[in-house]
Amino acid sequence: MDEFRRHAGETDLSLKFKEDLGNHIYDGFQLDGGMTNNALIRNVFHHSGERVIIIGYNGSRDEYLECLKALPVSERERIIYISADEPFGVSDTYNFDPKFLSQRFQEGYEKGINYPLVKLISA
Repeated sequence: MDEFRRHAGETDLSLKFKEDLGNHIYDGFQLDGGMTNNALIRNVFHHSGERVIIIGYNGSRDEYLECLKALPVSERERIIYISADEPFGVSDTYNFDPKFLSQRFQEGYEKGINYPLVKLISA
């Protein structure tokens, strides 16, 4: 894990993200860098944000939406699900290889920052 932290601290995207945080680009956003269930999704709706943007792996959308059925419709309508291009492999959850994690971080960052809604908000 220390190796990943060192590596992430040296990548352009992680530096850009830290710079954006310092410049208050994401003020008012509730950011979670982990898997969605890492921060129970119900807790997200206690905040006043209009939208919840989730970046998942290719092929995980249907499974994810299935777990949201218990939420009221008004909360489900706040969710925007963006699917990454790469499928989620069986062992990806446990893959802590710095190169793999950096690649996934970059893919998710690019997907999220280039989504039209985010462009509109940050413009």
